[in-house]
Amino acid sequence: MLGAVEVTLTAPGEDGQTSLKRRTGSAAPAPQDAALDAVLRGPDGRLGVLSARTTHPTSAADAQFLQAVANVLAGAVLRDGRHRAAVTEAMHRDKRRG
Repeated sequence: MLGAVEVTLTAPGEDGQTSLKRRTGSAAPAPQDAALDAVLRGPDGRLGVLSARTTHPTSAADAQFLQAVANVLAGAVLRDGRHRAAVTEAMHRDKRRG
């Protein structure tokens, strides 16, 4: 993606801190590296930030692409949350019946 050497997804943790999931293609950032950030947004606000560090200059098209990827990830995060809530509700409903 974007010739990225590092992509980071930062999301709020349960304790108010930040949890990171990272994929790195190189060991250390070079001084000429560029960085782009895109916010993952949900109906209740910010879900996290998708960041990409690249080895080439970035453009407005790169920023738009990263935001589009962040939008897709936000949708997946929201769907996963709804799925987990539905599974939990179904399990509690079964326990009340049983």
